[in-house]
Amino acid sequence: MYLFLAICVLRQSDLETAGGRPASPTKYRYWWRILLKFTPMGSKFTSPYIFSQYFPFLYRTNPICMCYTPAQFIHRKVIYMGFMRLGTRVAVINEKREILLSKRGDFGVWALPGGRVDSGEWLWESAVREVKEETGLDVEILRTVGLYYQQGRSRTNILYEARPIGGALFTSTDETLDNRYFAQDALPDERFGDFYIQHAFGDDTHLYTVETTAWELFKIDMQLRRRWIQNLLAGRPEPSFVEFDIRAIGIILDDTGTPIDIVRKASNGNKALHTLLSRAEVDRWQWVGMWQDRSLDKIELVFTGRTDDYIPSASQKALTTHEKFLVEQVQNSIPIWAIGQ
Repeated sequence: MYLFLAICVLRQSDLETAGGRPASPTKYRYWWRILLKFTPMGSKFTSPYIFSQYFPFLYRTNPICMCYTPAQFIHRKVIYMGFMRLGTRVAVINEKREILLSKRGDFGVWALPGGRVDSGEWLWESAVREVKEETGLDVEILRTVGLYYQQGRSRTNILYEARPIGGALFTSTDETLDNRYFAQDALPDERFGDFYIQHAFGDDTHLYTVETTAWELFKIDMQLRRRWIQNLLAGRPEPSFVEFDIRAIGIILDDTGTPIDIVRKASNGNKALHTLLSRAEVDRWQWVGMWQDRSLDKIELVFTGRTDDYIPSASQKALTTHEKFLVEQVQNSIPIWAIGQ
């Protein structure tokens, strides 16, 4: 505990030399991060949802808060992460209709390959890269299966279906203990993400919220911290999640399919994207496409909703040129389209 407090004091002295602004740790960057990784407020990857439920007093009084101004502390540590973390998952299905699963090194369970999206990267490129890194296979993306929000973790994954087109399957990597194909009726017992697998073998497009108890989230969080430290000590520090500018665009259609209004919402990670578009006259939103600007790390996920009882919004604005372009894509394309620049 005394060592922990001493580190906090050292961090505070860094602030004083930086004019009161959080300074980037250099001299202490490795050992203080390792220690703080196992404190409730010591990790920027921590879900505040977990500790606000189980450790409300420690959550509000941890000395790490003195490393931030009050506004920064509230934004970074209380309101989730302040942004949506974005990742991809890939269901690689071969000609025998077998699905590729990787046995994860951190949790020891079989799961679909995937990972976080890098800055300046197409979403589908992220999916292809992650499969190559974790399994050694080159794949071709066939379709977008669904959008999956992990409640309590400020995380959304995009699931793709793909087929193998080359490469050699690794038996293991730095991240995986094993990689194998499995028939749908012969899946391993210790596995995660049955919903991913079931949806990949179907034909529908899904909007899915993964609900997890606070206790399970806590265990996941601690396991991810352990992995973070192991990778750091092994000389493979994990990169930070990119703070993408993610927006939900909802296009309201009348009973004839004609666009009549548009809803625009920015995401801060605390809700599934399609739930940001709640409108009384729209019962259900359908995900239809994505628009991405790689140079700005901006992503817009486009949804449509139908209504027979439309009530114009008092704050309704005229469509911009970009929004008119998205409306044209909705009218002329089939789900799920992906365009950008």
